[in-house]
Amino acid sequence: MKQKSVIAIVVAIAALAVIAFFAKQKISPPIKDVYFVLDPHTPPNLVVIRPAHFFMRDARGNYWQDFTNNGKVSTYMSGRGVTLKEMISAAYGFDQPRIIFPDATTNQFDYLVTVPDKEKEELQAAIKSKLGYIAHEEKRDMPALALKVESPNLPGLQISTNSVRSYRAGKLTHFKIGVVMWSLQNRLQQPVVDETGLTNFYDFRWNFAAHDKPTIDKQLAALGLGLEPKTESLNVLVVEKAR
Repeated sequence: MKQKSVIAIVVAIAALAVIAFFAKQKISPPIKDVYFVLDPHTPPNLVVIRPAHFFMRDARGNYWQDFTNNGKVSTYMSGRGVTLKEMISAAYGFDQPRIIFPDATTNQFDYLVTVPDKEKEELQAAIKSKLGYIAHEEKRDMPALALKVESPNLPGLQISTNSVRSYRAGKLTHFKIGVVMWSLQNRLQQPVVDETGLTNFYDFRWNFAAHDKPTIDKQLAALGLGLEPKTESLNVLVVEKAR
């Protein structure tokens, strides 16, 4: 009799598990790959992190923009086939070279956030709950590259008379020097600090595809700029395992 009671309890628990599984499937259907391309049918209020489904990553890397669904404005953030470090960069708003990471994780992920506000905080919370990583900001002395003016006449930088930014066939129109800073940090994977003192909008040529430092140095020299190594006290993002 006792054995029959135990069996009955086990069967009941199994039945409840099956019911719960199908109920969850009905309430939370699988996320479709098509949701990772923004269109008017993208559902709102999604916060998703999953192992990468895409063999080819999105050329934009981390991507975000506002979108409207059923009359409500939300922010769309996504990454396809990105590394954990790239995803944390998007979640905390830090360039990768300024992120101190505890290990060399090479797994790739897809993530998707479609919420009305606090999209970064939502992604941070999902990274903590699903992957077990948290991060905090602190100041550290570390090796960096200083971007400086080498030729005072700035041969490759023309003060812009346009009011609209554009990028066509390698030519940037109406951009500040910050876009070069962003390119340098991401291509060289090292912090770069701006010591040029340049504040104008410029028209100039720049190849974002260049990765090696000799090619980048030639591009900078054409603008009248150069890089010098230094040690700098920088705000960095320190990532660690949640306890």
